[in-house]
This record gives sequence, structure tokens and C-alpha cells, in this order.
Amino acid sequence: MPCNDKAKEEQFSDSWCLAMEKLVVILFSALVITACAQCNDPKECCYGKNCTELGDGAHLPTDQADGNCDQPGCCQEWCQCFMDYAFMRDCGEPRVWNDNEKKCTQKWEVEECKVPTTTTTSTTKDNECKLHTSCTEDGYFAEGDCESTFCVCWEGWGWIESCMETLKFDERIQNCNWEDKVDGCQPTTTTTTT
Repeated sequence: MPCNDKAKEEQFSDSWCLAMEKLVVILFSALVITACAQCNDPKECCYGKNCTELGDGAHLPTDQADGNCDQPGCCQEWCQCFMDYAFMRDCGEPRVWNDNEKKCTQKWEVEECKVPTTTTTSTTKDNECKLHTSCTEDGYFAEGDCESTFCVCWEGWGWIESCMETLKFDERIQNCNWEDKVDGCQPTTTTTTT
């Protein structure tokens, strides 16, 4: 029943109109609160935002305190959304996430870091990887069969990254994958004939 002058003449209609107006306010408030709510599940959120809303890709924190940032846009840590799940990543000291290159680079290569371009480069490059001890080629390399850890090589540097719990590194696709999809996790059978 619409709220018009004729309806307001009757007490029942008056009460009904007020109840409907309150209901509209309550529903609208619930929508606003839901839209403004922060995402708190670390498996689905990158810096308080849900990966279903952000979409697949790399995301830097908006707050300098998050992500080990020297300043906004100059962050060692970053978050990767993939298939609605969040994966926290760390470039390792002294590298930062380069959003233009979509990879970890030196601070002087990221404009937001505001590092003078006259820097000295060390000839000794660290490599934390156990199996891929020589990082002569950039890429991602398995640290063993059916392992959740993998080696990231970049310009001679090597460091270890981990897949989210229950996932294993799949060298074939250069990313984390479900265990039943990773070739190294599949049991092999050997037949001996005499």
C-alpha cells in the first residue's frame, strides 16, 4: 500500500508506512555496512580487500606500515591474488616488488623508492636455494618432488618461496597447484620381470 495522504488518514496505514520507512533505512544501512566491511580472512584477503573483488594479480599495500614498505609503492612484501585466494609474497632484502615489471627488482629500478641511480652493485649474489644452486637463468624451480617450497631465481639471486598450505609447486606451470595435478606427486609403479 503506497504512503500517500489518504493512507495517512488511517491509523493502521500510518503505522504501516512508518514501519516500511524504518525497514528501508535498516536494509540500506546493512548494505552500506556490508560494502564497507574489511576482509579479515588472510587466505582470501590482500591488505584487507577480498581477492574476489581485486581479481587475479599482484597487489601492493595501500598503507606504508603493511608490506615492509620504505614508502608507498616501494614494498618488499606484496600480495598475489589467484583464483580468489591470497598469497603473501616477500621479495627478500634488498629487493622490492616492481609493479611495472611484475617481478621483484632492486630498489633503484622502482621509481617510487626514489633511490639515486648512481648505486654500486655487489658482485656477490646470495642464493638460498638447495637444489638450484646456480641462478644463471631467471625463473621458478622446484626444490624437490612434491614440495611446497620452490626456488625463485632473478639476475643471479636465489631465494626460497612457499606455496599456500596444501598446495605443491608445479614446475610445469611455474606456479602452485593442487597435489593431484603435480607430476612429481603422482605415485610411480615399477614392475620387475624375471
